Amino acid sequence: MANTKLSELMTIRDILMGEIIEEYNGRFEALEKKLAEHEAEAQATVQALHQRIEQLAAENAAAHAQLESLLKNQSSLDKQALGAMFLSIGQELKAG
Repeated sequence: MANTKLSELMTIRDILMGEIIEEYNGRFEALEKKLAEHEAEAQATVQALHQRIEQLAAENAAAHAQLESLLKNQSSLDKQALGAMFLSIGQELKAG
């Protein structure tokens, strides 16, 4: 008997609210689809940003290595020039 009443209530509910329930189900499905699209876009953006960060880190490391090499080279040249200058000054003082 309780099952029959429940079944009757479900039938009445479907008659009265069926259209509204279908409309809401359609809305929820559309929202779920949009959410999935946004999640996919966000995931693609995160992946692209991660790749860009890795690229920038590699470029930064290469630039750092290049600058370090240039600095070492310039330091060596400066030491040689300074040594030649001291040698020249020493010779001038000795001669004169």
